[in-house]
Amino acid sequence: MKTLSRKTLIFTFLLLSSIFSFSHASVSIINGSFETPNTGVTPPGLNQSRNLTSTTYIGEYDDILGWTITGGSIDWVGNLYWNSSDGNYSIDMTGANPGKISQSFVTSIGTRYIVSFDLSGNPWARYGTALSLVAFVYNATDMEEYSGTYTFIDNTDVNPSLPGYTGMIWNSYSFEFIATSSLSKLTFQSLNTNPLNYGPVLDNVQITESNSSRIGVFRASTGTWYLDLNGNDHWDDCAIDGCYTFGMNGAVALTAASILV
Repeated sequence: MKTLSRKTLIFTFLLLSSIFSFSHASVSIINGSFETPNTGVTPPGLNQSRNLTSTTYIGEYDDILGWTITGGSIDWVGNLYWNSSDGNYSIDMTGANPGKISQSFVTSIGTRYIVSFDLSGNPWARYGTALSLVAFVYNATDMEEYSGTYTFIDNTDVNPSLPGYTGMIWNSYSFEFIATSSLSKLTFQSLNTNPLNYGPVLDNVQITESNSSRIGVFRASTGTWYLDLNGNDHWDDCAIDGCYTFGMNGAVALTAASILV
């Protein structure tokens, strides 16, 4: 076995979970399954669908606790009208016209987050119809941190009887973003403008902190580990990324990459 010298080493390594632990921590997204109305609002019956708009009726823009309708209109749909993915309600993102909903939530700068949600489609859409929405994340200054388009294609050639449809097919999606401010905003926007206003259906929105491994470097001359906390594959600074000092100056870090046989 070769003997390693004590010269200054800077090398790439994966920090093991036994040294640094990163766990999924829930973020305070409110009412991700659209279960709870705002104070003074009565939700639709479980066998009903209610149209909500951002402009027509005063107050409808925030009938659903935590969410604001920031454009167009949506349908708030009960579980006995068609089966939801989670809980008693889901949202058809195209009501009388394509809708847009948003919610702001607290984030930590430089932290990577995972947004997950379930997507289906209005079962009255024609066979093979692509029903799409865009997911956005913005920071506190409305700078875009993420955008992506997600599509559900209805392959069931049926004319369902509503209310009472139980054949909804739900697909789960997720994406990651890195927060650049202490407050972020999640937005979903329907892209469907079909004349019958059948849209993508959204449910079970969740946000967690990512626990993926981080890459870093060790500087032996100072005994400092520089950790790429935000996972953007380059060094920012000690505030956004992480600087940790332990051990003695001049020590050699032992990793799989430093063992030579």
